[in-house]
Amino acid sequence: MFNPVSKTFQYGENTITLETGKVARQATGSVVVKMGNTQVLATVVGKKEANPHAAFFPLTVNYQEKTYAVGKIPGGFFKREGRPTEKETLTSRLIDRPIRPLFPKGFMNEVQVICTVISADKDIDPDVPAMIGASAALAISGIPFAEPIGCARVGYDHENGYSLNPTHSALESSLLDMVVAGTESAILMVESEAKELTEDQMLGGVLFAHQEMQVVIKAINELKAEAGKPMWNWEPEAENESLKSTVAEKFAAGVTEAYQISDKMDRYERLGQLKNEAVEQIADDEANISASDVKGVFGKLEKSTVRNRILDGEPRIDGRDTKTVRAIEVETGVLPKAHGSALFTRGETQALVVTTLGALRDSQIVEDLSGSRKDPFMLHYNFPPYSVGEAGFMGGPKRREIGHGKLARRGIAAVLPAEEDFPYAMRMVSEITESNGSSSMASVCGSSLALMDAGVPI
Repeated sequence: MFNPVSKTFQYGENTITLETGKVARQATGSVVVKMGNTQVLATVVGKKEANPHAAFFPLTVNYQEKTYAVGKIPGGFFKREGRPTEKETLTSRLIDRPIRPLFPKGFMNEVQVICTVISADKDIDPDVPAMIGASAALAISGIPFAEPIGCARVGYDHENGYSLNPTHSALESSLLDMVVAGTESAILMVESEAKELTEDQMLGGVLFAHQEMQVVIKAINELKAEAGKPMWNWEPEAENESLKSTVAEKFAAGVTEAYQISDKMDRYERLGQLKNEAVEQIADDEANISASDVKGVFGKLEKSTVRNRILDGEPRIDGRDTKTVRAIEVETGVLPKAHGSALFTRGETQALVVTTLGALRDSQIVEDLSGSRKDPFMLHYNFPPYSVGEAGFMGGPKRREIGHGKLARRGIAAVLPAEEDFPYAMRMVSEITESNGSSSMASVCGSSLALMDAGVPI
């Protein structure tokens, strides 16, 4: 009934097995990754037909942890897993980032990657085997995908140097927690937090990870050679060169002028006017040129205009050269009833950041497959639609808000006082009130100010 194919290799102190052909055989590609007692089922399904209305590549990555993986029954009335936890959301984004750029340009077929933790060792984070599994499932699926990726977690201490895929317990004393993903020849993603290491030490961690992950890529290529499905016969649609030249001829000068308007909303309004003019003048149903075709070519013209100005060394949109920082305005103590507050403005990006202190019993209780623990430091990032001049749905935090909150938290956590020196729970809230680039780093700057305003000895 089954014709499983497996590849086993040593990866640091762990033995990893990739197996396909036994579980989830109706998926376009499926691989079970075993790393010690941790097992992750990674599946990929791709639609054969493209989505003609997609504005971008419709890739979805879902990472999910099942409590049965550690022999637990979920809490609550319904006794089943509910909405994704913060860890699941962050890991979904972690897997998405390095695989997305490896799909060919113009590929608009819907692809869904699901990584399910079905068995878990509490001391091994399943995110690395999940990413390896996603890479392997894509490699054998036949879906257009440039090449497999490897993934590694790196720790560091002064006594032992770099360590490959350290356990949760080892990371408690590590000065570095870095996850690196890349192909055989290039790095695609680095996500890390460190306790004030030097640039050379950080770069050394990246190079160490890339060297060690080559064994993963080799094993996936071997699995693909033995169990891979035939590659899809997919070709990108030919560009309409006539339409491209017509749009450029009529609107290139206008787009260049629009991108010299420093105010973001005024610039967007002018570009919107130009785009509407292009649709009115060029779209022609009889010539089989739709409004969406014209808008797509206009968007590419915008991108090339901005890119070429950068490459030519011309001033940026607001007139600055490449070495000048946007104007920065800082205020602290702006909210009289808050424990600490700051308004950080950099150009057209603005964050209102607030610190609230509480007793340690107010710490966040975190429950995942590794167990339950309390975290006295919380950083919540909110990105309301008004920050970019839009009207939109208001609900719970979206994936992007959770990811940016975690990113900002990584930057602040290393300089916080030890719990025994400052026995308080701390909650930071960053309200992005304006956005035109790098609101997560505005949150880091505003958090530093708000913490100091609250008297926290960072």
